[in-house]
Amino acid sequence: MMAEPLPSDFLPFGHVVGRVIRAVGDTPADPDSDPEAIPVTGSGLIRFTPLDDHRVVTSTTPDSWVAQETIVADLDDDGLLSVSGTPGVSLWPGAWKVSPGSASAFSFPTFTIEVTSAHTATAPLELWSSAPWTPGAGQTVTTLVVPSGGVAGQILGWDGSALSWIDPGDATQGPAGTVTVGTVTTGAAGSSATVTNSGTPSAAVLDFTIPRGAVGATPANPEFTATASTLAAGSSATASVTGTYPALTLALGIPRGADGTGGGGSSLQIVGAGRPDITSTMDAATQAAVSAATVGTAFISTDGPQGAWAWRRRTTGWQVIDGDTGWRVLEPALTLASGAFKIRRVGVDVWLWLDDVLISTTALASETIAVTIPAGFRPPATAISGFCLASPNWWRADITSGGSVKFPASMTALYHMRDTIHLAPADAWPTTLPGNPTS
Repeated sequence: MMAEPLPSDFLPFGHVVGRVIRAVGDTPADPDSDPEAIPVTGSGLIRFTPLDDHRVVTSTTPDSWVAQETIVADLDDDGLLSVSGTPGVSLWPGAWKVSPGSASAFSFPTFTIEVTSAHTATAPLELWSSAPWTPGAGQTVTTLVVPSGGVAGQILGWDGSALSWIDPGDATQGPAGTVTVGTVTTGAAGSSATVTNSGTPSAAVLDFTIPRGAVGATPANPEFTATASTLAAGSSATASVTGTYPALTLALGIPRGADGTGGGGSSLQIVGAGRPDITSTMDAATQAAVSAATVGTAFISTDGPQGAWAWRRRTTGWQVIDGDTGWRVLEPALTLASGAFKIRRVGVDVWLWLDDVLISTTALASETIAVTIPAGFRPPATAISGFCLASPNWWRADITSGGSVKFPASMTALYHMRDTIHLAPADAWPTTLPGNPTS
């Protein structure tokens, strides 16, 4: 014997959902001590019995006498109504009696539901919302019987012993009353507002007492933070306030002034960020001014990259006229026991400082490079020599055009070198600064 679909007379099925849980005390499943819920689970716990035990179907050939049997539903691991593992219960339209399947596991009063094809999977019949309310023990239920026989125009009223339909009767309109405002008094802060009638019921005079508002808290003083930015020449100034009172931020946008013109020629001074020998360091307006600059024009940098603050246009290009790199510590080519090689460029002068240098070797090999002077600080193409005090003797330091600094092979680690060597650099102003800044 094989199962087959029900005849079309039973379609479409209605969908019923519901859930059963137990309210219990605290369990060790969580760290709190609050009461908790545990799902009621089990097979065959809820029975759905059709009120009609059979139906005659004429849409089949031959006609069918269909016995409508009870459908038994389960409660799954979450306490949800299900049949054969599928959530919810599908029932053919009609009236059904709902009763407990196993009173020992879960019990409730039997009630009736009406299932229709409108109870879809997306809009199902909520089982427990359809159950009738049952008063608790000791609760008194009063039932009022609405009498029949009422007609249009009557009202439902109480005649002293029961509800009855009452004719409203004819009413005669009385004289119109008047309402005027009498006194308005300010009451104490925190008191209640009052309205009293000092007149008559038909000629009311309303006297008002309105409490004074309580003194408010002293407001906090605003705390302004101001910022300013430079806008393009010719643009409009801007101002905005952001934040939440009292912490407010005032942002100002101030347009850059348009470039002025010199008497009969171009401006002989340019002011802007960056450096004129590296185009990428300047904005578009400054680049245009530098490109049009004539010999003798000064460039004043507002940020002094690599310590160069003022430049002059020469026939050979731009040259720094006010610049100072500050002292920089060079990375030695030899291991030092103490001290450091330091270098500084101020305008057209370079100073190499041997700050108590002690080389960690017993004797130098011939032509050993002690340190290399970086680009931007190096001497002219021809090699030069300087003298440094290596206590207790004076020793020659040879400096090549490539910036290599060498000492004679006869110098040993016993000598502490303390001196400053002056160089006239052949390089343009450095584009990067070596090592770390120092004093």
